[in-house]
Amino acid sequence: HSFPTRRSSDLYDMFNWRGIDGTEIFSYFLTAQPKKRGEKPTNFTTYVSNNDPDMIAGTWDRFQQKEFSDQVINTFGFGDGGGGPTMEMLELRRRMENGFGECPNARIGTATEFLNRAVAAAEHDPRLPVWSGELYLEMHRGTYTSIARNKKNNRRSEFAYQNAEMLSSLGSVLLGIPYPQQRLNNGWEKILLFQFHDIIPGSSIKEVYDECDRVYPELLQNAEEISEAVRSSVAGNLATEGGLLVFNPQSFTNSAVVKANGESLFVENIPAKGYAVVTPRTPENSIILGDRTMENKFLRIVFDSQFNLVSVYDKEAKREVIDAAKGAGNSIEIYEDFPRDYDAWEITNYYREKKYLLDDVRSVKPVRDGARAN
Repeated sequence: HSFPTRRSSDLYDMFNWRGIDGTEIFSYFLTAQPKKRGEKPTNFTTYVSNNDPDMIAGTWDRFQQKEFSDQVINTFGFGDGGGGPTMEMLELRRRMENGFGECPNARIGTATEFLNRAVAAAEHDPRLPVWSGELYLEMHRGTYTSIARNKKNNRRSEFAYQNAEMLSSLGSVLLGIPYPQQRLNNGWEKILLFQFHDIIPGSSIKEVYDECDRVYPELLQNAEEISEAVRSSVAGNLATEGGLLVFNPQSFTNSAVVKANGESLFVENIPAKGYAVVTPRTPENSIILGDRTMENKFLRIVFDSQFNLVSVYDKEAKREVIDAAKGAGNSIEIYEDFPRDYDAWEITNYYREKKYLLDDVRSVKPVRDGARAN
């Protein structure tokens, strides 16, 4: 495939990109496209490039800031997966070093060398264009909306292995427990594999996510086994004297509600990346929970049979927040997702034309964790 890259700025290929805090970053866009005699360059470039003469000529023709540089970069290789050059490509590039016909001279170098030359030539030139604000990618807007469970499992795994590393270091220093380097490395290697640029955004094929769904639970179990072994060893070497041993994986001193023996308890001031033996207390809870109502001293909330918000009454202000004339306070909208192409990549602009409301709630189970039943 040849995937196009389209940009917010169709005017600039070399420019300074200014962020919201005023910081500027020198930026350069790839301009690879094949040259066609008698035709002007199009608003289409690709990162899946070869080094045929028409591609070299097209890459130069498409480049718009020629007043700042007489060189362009063409990143070439076999396929669209980051493959290296073939022997044929290397021989072709060697033959083009002196140029011929309408094709510019071409020689092999590194991206770093090219960009260093580009920065030196143009970065401080006051005429260099500046683009302020977001650089919007018009294509593939849907990649970050697909396969939400995969993104969740990735983040859970990152946290789990960070905690496992921290606890393993703690156990090694305090108790001499051997550091499980290989188990941690094996887990991280799989986590990083699943962060490949098509897997993590949701743009891979079904079989990829079947594999992820099989492996992620194994990764999480491995991390939990490592962490639990250290926690148990630490607990076995402490005299809690009726208190509760609490570990804090956060990088800051924390107070929170924890679960112990099925009961929710409030603990305070647990050291960052450490532990403490504390005397917990039962958190205060003034919530009254009904089948379709929630209430505390500030608000009374009412849901209809489909669990749309129909009333939020502010007790302190003594007023209704929901405007009944405008309908429910919330609604879950569902849209058909049939893009023109790339079904896991695109959200096409006409998706809003077919909308459905979620209005078939079959059952709801209230969760009362300390809340009183109405």
